[in-house]
Amino acid sequence: MAWKEEWNHNLIEAAREKVVRQVPHKQYQIYDLYVLKEMPVGEVSKTLGVITAQVYLAKHGVGKLMQKELKLLEQQTL
Repeated sequence: MAWKEEWNHNLIEAAREKVVRQVPHKQYQIYDLYVLKEMPVGEVSKTLGVITAQVYLAKHGVGKLMQKELKLLEQQTL
């Protein structure tokens, strides 16, 4: 069971590294704080000096890209 968790972690990390190279730094930073670190929207907005809509857009855009990269990686490893 532990190997499967490690495998999934490695897939997610590989997808994250690919996504980081594809999106603007600020957009990934927003995604990281809001989605991965679970910081409240208002705090992300204040910390990074962006409007709330940008937080939701980054979550959606980067999230879709993460899903796409994960799917591609999973297909490549089959």
